[in-house]
Amino acid sequence: MALNQYEEALGELEIASRMDPSQNLYRARMQEVVRLITTPK
Repeated sequence: MALNQYEEALGELEIASRMDPSQNLYRARMQEVVRLITTPK
């Protein structure tokens, strides 16, 4: 995945987490995406 796709995914997950703050799944997926972005390859 390209970096801009990761950023787009993060944005969508952030919106989803704001719409339903009780869903921990969105936060967990955001953390996974951040980990993918920051992990050196």
